[in-house]
Amino acid sequence: MLPSDTVTPGPLRSQAYSAARWSAIATGLTFLLQLVQLAFLARLLSPAQFGLAAMAMLVLGLAQTLADLGLSNALVHRQTKDAQELTSIYWTAILASALLGLLSYALANPVAEFFNAEELKPIIRWGALLFPLTALGQPFFALHQQALRFAPIAWGESLGAVVGTCVAIGAGFSGQGTFSLVMGLLALTTIRSAIWIVTGLTHWVPGFGWQWSHVKPYLGFVSYQLGERGIGFLRGQTDKLLIGKLLGVQMLGHYNIAYQIVLRPIMLLNPIITRVAFPVFSRIQQDDERIRRGYLEAIEAIAFITTPLYFGLIATAPFLIPLFLGPGWNEAIVPLQVLCLLGMIIGIGNPIGSLLLAKGRVDWAFLFNILALVVYSGAVVIGKNWGLIGVAWGLVIACVTLLWPLDFWVRFRLIGMLPGEFFIKITPAFLVAGIMAASITLATSFIPDKPLVRLVSMTGLGFLIYAGGMRLFFPAMLGKMWQLARSGGIVKKD
Repeated sequence: MLPSDTVTPGPLRSQAYSAARWSAIATGLTFLLQLVQLAFLARLLSPAQFGLAAMAMLVLGLAQTLADLGLSNALVHRQTKDAQELTSIYWTAILASALLGLLSYALANPVAEFFNAEELKPIIRWGALLFPLTALGQPFFALHQQALRFAPIAWGESLGAVVGTCVAIGAGFSGQGTFSLVMGLLALTTIRSAIWIVTGLTHWVPGFGWQWSHVKPYLGFVSYQLGERGIGFLRGQTDKLLIGKLLGVQMLGHYNIAYQIVLRPIMLLNPIITRVAFPVFSRIQQDDERIRRGYLEAIEAIAFITTPLYFGLIATAPFLIPLFLGPGWNEAIVPLQVLCLLGMIIGIGNPIGSLLLAKGRVDWAFLFNILALVVYSGAVVIGKNWGLIGVAWGLVIACVTLLWPLDFWVRFRLIGMLPGEFFIKITPAFLVAGIMAASITLATSFIPDKPLVRLVSMTGLGFLIYAGGMRLFFPAMLGKMWQLARSGGIVKKD
């Protein structure tokens, strides 16, 4: 059966906004469920158990990263429609995922010995199932993404998140400890892939053939994509690996909780924009001016939303952490505040990945991740002499001084974007959010010394100051964000 070429009717901008709306629904629900899961499990699991989970994810996280060898992104980039070619790609991805699952299973012993943690063995072995479970649904996800059919993607992610959260919390209450996190992830992946497959089969049914000539044209893109993903994953996990080895599982647990909270605003917003940006940029990959305008719109929206969230986290962390996670997590407060600075930088820099993929420059992404891996490793090794706070500051300094400038060079080379254009878009949000954070911090002394009262009061006051500041100093930007939301269907038109 041929893959359907049907795409949501309307111009590309309307299709992109519709896709963003569906992504927003799924991402928002997933975000809330993850917060609920984190709040429950933080009271059921110790910091050491969260540290073990972080160690296990050094292997299991590869399932999300390498399961289909990057073939899904290659399908989107090449705008593949040929049914026989898709079939060859599908079975290649399935075979590769099975081999990676076996490799993950075999790595259980070495990883457990490296961290001197026997408890890791069954966790990693059961988690090896994530590789085939992910790969089965990923090509269908790519075809939905290619055609900007984001409704089935949203349904898969939303229902998967609901089931996964329930399983993880239920397992936590039944005393499964660290294994409850893996059980939740297995449930989420199973439901998500199943929905993508069922909805995808109405557009394309894979056959049983395989031809090398169909796979060969993808090897260049895939080889760099695979390397870029693998190195990118190692870059993102190097801090956990080194902290677990050098500072111990308890410290890793505190760091991992802080890092997870910092990632939440990025995980909430960036998929809405970057997941849509990749297929849209791919369609107009030869029109640098349109991509540049779209890119600037994306970072403006990201900065507008994430910057006040991060400044707010910095100001409210001393009350938020004990209230949200319960007693025993105070060591995570200061690292979380420092990592919020890193979160701001990563958030507004994330669309560069979609740009590189759309332009077919996965080779650049690969080299960039190698550099980042080296830089972040050095930052952790040096920073660990001052504990978790030193590690957090080391990552921030390394990112600002070494990696961020490289982003500007890439954007200029690919689409002619100047640094001034970039800063013009993000400066208003940073200025007003900084004023907001300073104001609510000063107001703390006038609020009763009760964590919940302070958190609610500071959150409400912060919202009023940020909204009022944007309305007073940057009304045009506030109006633009409102119109963007209306056009995207996030707020319905009158």
